Amino acid sequence: MKMEKISSALYGDMYHATMPDGLHVWVYPDQSAATAYALLDTKVGSVDDMLPGPKGPKQIPGGVAHFLEHKMFETPEGDVFYQFGRQGADANAYTSFDDTCYLFSCTEQFEQNLTTLLQQVKTGYFTPENVEKEKGIIGQEIRMYDDDAEWQSTFLLLKSLYHSTSITEDIAGTVDSIQQIDADLLNQVFAQYYTPGNQCLAVAGRVDPDKVFDICLAHHSGGVTAPPSRCQIVEPKEIVTPCTTRQLPVAVPLACLGFKEQVQGDMGQNRLLDNFIMELLVGETTPFYRDCYREGIINESFETEVFSTDRFHTLMFSCETTRYNQFVQAIYRRVEQVKATGLNREDFELLRRDFYGKRVRALKRPEAVATAMAAGHFAGQNLFEVTDRVRHIPFEAVEQRLQQILNREYSALSLILPQGGKD
Repeated sequence: MKMEKISSALYGDMYHATMPDGLHVWVYPDQSAATAYALLDTKVGSVDDMLPGPKGPKQIPGGVAHFLEHKMFETPEGDVFYQFGRQGADANAYTSFDDTCYLFSCTEQFEQNLTTLLQQVKTGYFTPENVEKEKGIIGQEIRMYDDDAEWQSTFLLLKSLYHSTSITEDIAGTVDSIQQIDADLLNQVFAQYYTPGNQCLAVAGRVDPDKVFDICLAHHSGGVTAPPSRCQIVEPKEIVTPCTTRQLPVAVPLACLGFKEQVQGDMGQNRLLDNFIMELLVGETTPFYRDCYREGIINESFETEVFSTDRFHTLMFSCETTRYNQFVQAIYRRVEQVKATGLNREDFELLRRDFYGKRVRALKRPEAVATAMAAGHFAGQNLFEVTDRVRHIPFEAVEQRLQQILNREYSALSLILPQGGKD
């Protein structure tokens, strides 16, 4: 194992090493931080619904990655959550479309907690009994979102835009799909994806890099493991349907307009450019926002999102509004107007400085740093490169990107309407 020190006059020192078995470890120490934070990212998420095999890919039920996340806290000795708690750590985990992450923060006993984290993800403990018990727990979790307007609006929009069920199904699966999960399937998925070569450990805050690497080396000294193959998803450019509605117990309609974009080129750069574009188009300082707010078309609930995964990319505009038709048309008009007249360079420069300042300030938050290091690793960039990207982004690149995206032809609307109203 060779430790690499990456120094920056602006951002300080960061360390990287690859363990003998292929685990990548990134450390950004900050002795002024109050806590230490560690995140272990496993590259498997809800979109990985096909399991590669010698006879070809096999379809697996929705929700397996999330189910596996739950079960990784159970061992023959007991619940790992309790062990973290006894050691003074606040532990958690989450599953996204692309990743499953295990994390903790603490102010003491960091070395013991890091050891617990590394041990937690090395072996799975799946029995018919504990799998059946978990189905009831996850089933309750799924039902909690049945009446969540924002959650339902997002997935309703995705179903309108995307043909592939990999992106349109809830990350946790459905009550029916999780019934198909058993211990054997969990063992197969664990063996496929929970390998050191498919994982990254990111550590930040009040830590000693040498101690971090020593602990990792003690647990990851085996033979190298290569990242597993992931099944490709073929998604047509066209959308499924331009508008979908659903009735829920809400007082005000919730409209979500989304634009289906292509995953191609440098997606790290494209995500950054798209965040600039969304803010320059409809941010709180724009004429669009001021005019629509004054006319009652939008309100404080208005928000935008660059909804992006490894294999899907969508730009979203949402608002609780009774004037949803005017809302949609106002966004279309704003996009067309700015594409025709161009962006304002002064506004861009102000925004670039604001974005860069936020990135630099985030370096003082261990959880933000660790999350960014892990995401940057899988995108092929380190934390400093990602931060500098914001600093040096050219205005011309933003203008060029604007002309390539936000095409009405590839947009769709999801509407959550009050129950008893007309669709």
